Order: sequence, then C-alpha cells, then structure tokens
Amino acid sequence: MKLQNNINIIIADDHQLFRQGIASLLKGNERFGFIKDVSNGEELLNYLDKTSTTIHVVLLDLEMPVIKGQEAAKMILEKYPDIKIIVLSMYDNERLILQMIEMGVHGYLIKNTSPTEVENAIITAVESGYYFNHYVSRIMRKGIINRKNGKAITHGTEVGFTEREMEVLNLICHEYTASEIAEKLFLSPRTVEGYKKNLLSKAGVRNTAGLIIYSIKNRLIDFV
Repeated sequence: MKLQNNINIIIADDHQLFRQGIASLLKGNERFGFIKDVSNGEELLNYLDKTSTTIHVVLLDLEMPVIKGQEAAKMILEKYPDIKIIVLSMYDNERLILQMIEMGVHGYLIKNTSPTEVENAIITAVESGYYFNHYVSRIMRKGIINRKNGKAITHGTEVGFTEREMEVLNLICHEYTASEIAEKLFLSPRTVEGYKKNLLSKAGVRNTAGLIIYSIKNRLIDFV
C-alpha cells in the first residue's frame, strides 16, 4: 500500500488556543496537507457537508458546545466511514474510553500526550486503520474481557476464519500495515486487502478498529 502523504486533517475543539496550537504543530510535518480547525461539533459537521476536500482524519474533543463530540463522532461514522476519528480529550475515564472505542472511533488520546504521539497516531490510523496506545489497549482488554468472565481464547475456525485469515488478523491487531503484512507473509498487498475484506465480512464489523474489538471480545488473539 502506497504511503498516504498530504493527510488532510480537521481539529475540532472549543478551546481556540489549544486547537490552533495543535494545527501549528501539525503544519510542521511534511506528511500532513490541509489542516482546518473548528470550534464545535455543529461547525465540524457543516464543514464536512460542504467541503470538496477529502478529509482523512478528525481530531475530536468530546466536551464541546452545540453538538458534543460523542454525537458528532456517531454521525461522522455513519455518514463518512472513510474518515478516521481520533478522540483527543482531557477525560481518561475508562468507561468513556471503552464506550468511544466500541462506538467505532479509530483512536483515543489524552490531552497530556506528547506532540510526537499525536503525529504518530494520525499517520498510523490512516495507514493501519486505528491507533490504540498501550494505555487504551489495556483498558480495552480489561473492560471487554471482564464482560466475558475470563472466556478462554477461541480458535479461529470456531468463528469461521481460515488459518491464513488468522495470520493476517494477528498482524493487523499488532499494527502492521497491509504492505508490511504482504511482505511478511509473501503475499501481494491486493491479496492482503482481500483477506481483510473477508475478515470484516465474517466478523460483521465495518473497519479495522471493529476487528480489534471483535478479536478482544472473542479472545482470538493473545495480545501482549
């Protein structure tokens, strides 16, 4: 898969100094192209409805006036499924993080994260389909597996995955891109995308983030 350059980004946050500071930071990265900042969910949704620019990533605050981040995220996921949503919030409540991940957002960062991690999260979400750091991954495992009462790891064949699909799934869950998976398994990127499409269909999910949650819920992958 060709690297996506000129990644177009919208920053939605009601604190002007914060969002413009993030915008200024991101403009220094050659991988990023168009960068727009908006002050609330309504402004964000209106802009997406009107713009002819392809938006790749939305950095989304949750606590905003008019339309809050949670509602905006739900609407974007339904109307613009190709846009990657990375929550950038002051809230580190485990229940809220798990709720947003299960809703389908592609990443969740706390506002005290480093500028470098914000940049890495954007690039990784575009190239791999999601970005969950160790903190968020731990919350996901803890929250979802606790609901399963320690259910044993499921064999892929029990949910209809082939051995090759399980190999691809394992690498997806460990943040390999399609091109990296292709190289590791001696496949073409197009073949890898075919396996990924089959996995999405069999799991009944819409995107890579959904595959991660499905894998955790069914304990298909032994995450480290």
